[in-house]
Amino acid sequence: MDPLCLCVLTVSQHASAVEVVEGDHFVEEGVESVQLPFRTTGDLDEDVGVEWWNRDNDRTVHVYENGSDRPEEQNQVYRDRTEMKKDLLRTGDLSLTLKHPKVTDTGRYRCGVYREENYMRWKTVQLKVKSKNDLFFCLSLVVCLWLFVSGCLSLSHCLLSPLQRELRSKMKQSTSGTEAAPLIQLL
Repeated sequence: MDPLCLCVLTVSQHASAVEVVEGDHFVEEGVESVQLPFRTTGDLDEDVGVEWWNRDNDRTVHVYENGSDRPEEQNQVYRDRTEMKKDLLRTGDLSLTLKHPKVTDTGRYRCGVYREENYMRWKTVQLKVKSKNDLFFCLSLVVCLWLFVSGCLSLSHCLLSPLQRELRSKMKQSTSGTEAAPLIQLL
């Protein structure tokens, strides 16, 4: 488990539940899939259910109940894009695979293990999906900035060159004579 995980113990009058909050998971849009991890104790009872949902928009992402997936209960945004292991109750691996993640999938995902309506444990995972265009945009911005600065330096060199020649000429004249007036007029 990641050393940056935070465990919170919550006790209700019906049962005790444990929540694990895991750090950020970064992925770039366009990858084949991303796994939202959740491992718990194995050999869970057959009558428990497992539900993943997006806490930021309150959409049901995936439901496993009575020994099988329940695609009819998930939000259509996630239809045909989620998958859990087949032997999840035996192994305790409740991780969710989200296929073809999009920027709009960014958010806090929570997985809950429940019996009837009592949640026994849950985990929250933060997913951040970055656009492919973010890198292109940053590189384009750097190139544009470099071109702008280079152009400004070239322009200043072109404009200052005649002034520098005139200033040198005036300085030579003023050092050969005793008058400083032409130099002061130039400045």
